[in-house]
Amino acid sequence: MRRAALGLRGRRGARVLGAARAPRSLHVAVVGGGVVGVSTADELLKRGCRVTLLEATQEVAGVSSATWGNAGTLWKSLRGTTPCEPATLWRTLKLLGRDPGHEKNVFINNSCLTDAAFYRWALALARCSNPSDYDWPTAHGDAQRYLLERAVALGAGGLRVAGGEVRSSKGAVLASDASDALGDSALYTQALAEDCKARGVHVWTNAPASLTANGLEVDGACVEADVIVLCAGAASTTLLPFYVPIHPLRGYSITARVTDAERAPEASFFVHPKHLYCTRLDEERVRFTCYGEFVPLRKTPPTAALETRLKRLIDYAVPDASEWSDFVDCEVWHGDRPLTPDGLPLVGKLAPGLYINAGHGFNGWRDAGITASFVAGLVAGGEDDAPAYVEAWAPGRFNL
Repeated sequence: MRRAALGLRGRRGARVLGAARAPRSLHVAVVGGGVVGVSTADELLKRGCRVTLLEATQEVAGVSSATWGNAGTLWKSLRGTTPCEPATLWRTLKLLGRDPGHEKNVFINNSCLTDAAFYRWALALARCSNPSDYDWPTAHGDAQRYLLERAVALGAGGLRVAGGEVRSSKGAVLASDASDALGDSALYTQALAEDCKARGVHVWTNAPASLTANGLEVDGACVEADVIVLCAGAASTTLLPFYVPIHPLRGYSITARVTDAERAPEASFFVHPKHLYCTRLDEERVRFTCYGEFVPLRKTPPTAALETRLKRLIDYAVPDASEWSDFVDCEVWHGDRPLTPDGLPLVGKLAPGLYINAGHGFNGWRDAGITASFVAGLVAGGEDDAPAYVEAWAPGRFNL
């Protein structure tokens, strides 16, 4: 099925950027209830659109979403991970065939061997250009500033500037930045969703969406909308009749109870080169995050060995962690990060009346606000002052 056959029509036909209709009457369906989808709904509301938010599961920012259990830190000071960067590729490839212990942090689930989408993504990775000129410092600074200001307005999420450190596995501080912020993305997203509902957004949970020749449907019923914005992470790929290079990279985290508030870290630190993140979410909780496991687009159960391995990694890389937290009797989480070959999100127009804001990889928590603002501007029209770095998000870089 080609783009022209998607049938994306509301009661008065497909709408495109620059339509003459008043923005206030534009009805937009946002697919996906994680931090990216809710932020997109929020920005569309600001521009006078009517918004319906569709979430496939029973709750917004629920436990099955990448929003629920991510590292929590915004890491404004750290450059983003780029899968197609030669150094990243080499480190990953040389460790695929062996397991030297705690050095390995990327895995491929055996089910990927029969998943055609995984091979298509790998081919896109091989063809991808390294975004070496992407303005990471400006983009990260804008993203953190946006979230801090929005969180203050909401009074939620526990966002705060607490600083961050890069440490060696011996505990030595290799780098630090006192301006890095952190917070609980699930609490922030749930509070933002409640605010959006109070302002008129229709939030529809247990609503698995599909795109057909008749347009957007939920359980066979047509959803009347002038514009659709896909914000469903890696699941966005399964909704489209053409290929989009976003693949799930499952992450694992442990949220542990703080047992000694005085000795527990006050902020965040990253253990290099073990790729272990530790974040003090609040007075009672600390979160450890690591590992990336390529999994098929279809649902796949978590790998129990990686959950056990993460606990061993904490014990190895943070030897005193057991003295200030209980990471044995704890909350273990896994969720799929939607990864593009170059590590940057896909944000823009795919077809008349159809937009995408997905593929944020490890950075959905930090970048949700600025990508939402950009795509909402594209949908509603009237904005042309976006920063230069947004050009790197364009779907056209993958010939979309």
